[in-house]
Amino acid sequence: MTATTPTLPVLESSGKRTMRHVASVILRDPLSFISTVIIVLFIFMAIFSRQIAPFPEEGEGKTHASNTLLPASAEHWFGTDKLGRDIVSRVIMGARPALIIPIGVVLFAVLIGAPLGALAGYKGGWLDEVIMRTTDLFLAFPSLLLAMAIASALGRGLDKAAIALIVSWWPWYTRIARGVTISLKKRYFVEAAQAMGVSDTVIIFRHILPNTISPILVQATVDLGTVILGDGWAGVFRTRHTAAFT
Repeated sequence: MTATTPTLPVLESSGKRTMRHVASVILRDPLSFISTVIIVLFIFMAIFSRQIAPFPEEGEGKTHASNTLLPASAEHWFGTDKLGRDIVSRVIMGARPALIIPIGVVLFAVLIGAPLGALAGYKGGWLDEVIMRTTDLFLAFPSLLLAMAIASALGRGLDKAAIALIVSWWPWYTRIARGVTISLKKRYFVEAAQAMGVSDTVIIFRHILPNTISPILVQATVDLGTVILGDGWAGVFRTRHTAAFT
């Protein structure tokens, strides 16, 4: 008889286990499955908008004076607008900035607010007072109203609207990161790092900020929809404000 070599079980990585668990939860819940399909379709439409749109040039702004305000038809499913542009193409081509801008706004707001909050919570003292009083100054105004005012001052353009939203959104992440940091800086792993002589910068960016991701990620997912609406309102206000003074 020949000896057989025992086979060791292959351990599944934690990342694969997490993905399998998420997939099983989505497949078990019909609403989660439908929501996931819709989100994937929107992302696909945003990535391949130029290939999907029936009239990509009109979706980018090309006008046709002879086709103004046409009703829905086989050629123009949603009809055309007052400049003769196909509305379906406009919707499809608008999916990309509608996704990219909110993601960029939330990302930059997190990159600005989270380190400031971690620094304020870890250092305390006068630095905490300066950062948090500045944060309170921004939070004293409604975010959407502040974004509208900044957008009207900066002028036209989606990039200006994005900057206005970033300026009005970062204080929320500063407060979240500060609260989490205050609870974390008394933990044993932070005190151990301090006893070993690790610099404050390394402690903040390597040990504290990674542990603030969970609450920040929850807030960021909620803010994405709000930023989409805020970008639209900021653009409307900026257009009306500009038109009133021209």
